[in-house]
Amino acid sequence: MGFIKKAAVASAMATAVVAMVGQGGAFGAAAGGAVGLGTISPGLPTSGCANQSVTFDSAVLVYADTTPAVVTANTHFSGNSSICETLNAGQGSGTLSGGLSGTVDYSRTGNVVTIGGTINGHAGAGACLFVPTSVNPVQSYALVCVAASTS
Repeated sequence: MGFIKKAAVASAMATAVVAMVGQGGAFGAAAGGAVGLGTISPGLPTSGCANQSVTFDSAVLVYADTTPAVVTANTHFSGNSSICETLNAGQGSGTLSGGLSGTVDYSRTGNVVTIGGTINGHAGAGACLFVPTSVNPVQSYALVCVAASTS
């Protein structure tokens, strides 16, 4: 994905996140979005399944309801699948480090990834769009996410 497309997606996400949180704190203490790239090893095969090692690196846009500010922090995810993953489905867990810390579980059905866990000591959940950037097998991907955490 080119820089201009990433910037447009990030801008749209930021606007949506600020609007969501501004609605009476409907989504808790903090909400944010992430755009980044990841790796999957050995890779999602075109047929069959394989257990995976998963990484994701992003610039995270964080909006805090209690302190109206936008902060950007690089975050790294490192995890492993808990099921034999296919092109159509995957599931696992891992840890966040960098700008955000915690443990996260993920579940992928097609191109939609849902996440949940503990982010900076608070319960959090989110949804992401999974876009493979390599094929046969899929060993790299882009991810665009929105998430919220409790206070």
